[in-house]
Amino acid sequence: MVHWGIRVVPGRIAACGLSILISAGASFSAFGPASVVALTLELSSSPTSLKLMTFNIHGWRDSTHQCNFDRIATVVREVNPDILCLNEVLHPFATPSGSDKAANQQVIDDYYKQVQQNQGRGKTIHPSFVQSQEDSFLSRLSKATNLPNVQFVGATDNSFFGKGIWFGNAILSTHPIDDFLPVPLPIEPGDIDLGNQERDFVDPRSFGVAKVKFDDNQHCIGIAFGHLDHKSEELREKQILKVLEDTRDVLSDVPHLICGDFNAFQKSDCDPKGWKAILNLFQTRGWPTPYERSLALDALKDAGYLDSFYESYGQQDGTAKQVPDATSWTTLPLMRIDHILVKNSVAQSPSSLPAILPKEHYQIDTDASDHFPVVLEALLQQPGAEILRQAD
Repeated sequence: MVHWGIRVVPGRIAACGLSILISAGASFSAFGPASVVALTLELSSSPTSLKLMTFNIHGWRDSTHQCNFDRIATVVREVNPDILCLNEVLHPFATPSGSDKAANQQVIDDYYKQVQQNQGRGKTIHPSFVQSQEDSFLSRLSKATNLPNVQFVGATDNSFFGKGIWFGNAILSTHPIDDFLPVPLPIEPGDIDLGNQERDFVDPRSFGVAKVKFDDNQHCIGIAFGHLDHKSEELREKQILKVLEDTRDVLSDVPHLICGDFNAFQKSDCDPKGWKAILNLFQTRGWPTPYERSLALDALKDAGYLDSFYESYGQQDGTAKQVPDATSWTTLPLMRIDHILVKNSVAQSPSSLPAILPKEHYQIDTDASDHFPVVLEALLQQPGAEILRQAD
């Protein structure tokens, strides 16, 4: 059974153990631009390890706009994460199958072709793609990967992939999901003018924040997951600062992770050849020269977050002997824009809290999307032990 829970009210909501089935139709308006979730994942035992996977799934299609559901399910099963965070999720979406597929084959082909040609925005998605909760790709992925607890966070129902179905983020977990905190990232006046790259529109974005309870619910860690703007570094900085501000009270008393497709990259994550390739790409496409430092990633560093890649290798960001692999695109891997960061500095005494100790950080080689999935394997150090070093 797939367990769905919904909380749609502003501010922090206390855990109440309520689980509500999401159905297609008007009820999805609850997941519009003003709604993002925070949640609590209650672990039934005291874990000593955690495997987190973050994956931008490109609206359930690969780089050539072919349906990628089976490949996503396969790679998730192979990784076998405890917690899976997804970006660019359409919901409740699924490609028609069986007799519906035969009856709508031309509609299916036309839809994927339109989106591939950048003609999907503003066009209403055919009703055959809008599925019941039970038949949606998200629900089917939950069942196929043994991640029965699911939350979806909508940002907009009019995206690059079409109009009339929600586009956002999701979290799937082996552990029960209970508590939520909304952190909306709506469009605000002036957003379209931020940055130095011309644009005709700005999409709302969304984030979710989670607390994971373990050790008989005596301790917990936090998880924040989401998706930032794809064009403007200044807007990404604004969005991540809002996430940090809106989640400060929730996350200040627990060690936590923040992950997702931040669309943010920096020179220090590249070798000289890789950075030159990025500059050449931007010049070829007529884009402004990218910043050597990411404003959004610097904001996270200033707030005390550590890059789990460098922590896993015992290195300092910017002084590493080894640089991380590019996460985008799968057809032309140039930029590392999918990140997992950790923070163990908290308001309470460290001796009374667990700590997140990154051990392995890696990405999975797959053509299932236009991004590679990123995995962090970490130990949850029990209270009283020496905790992970913090950023200066």
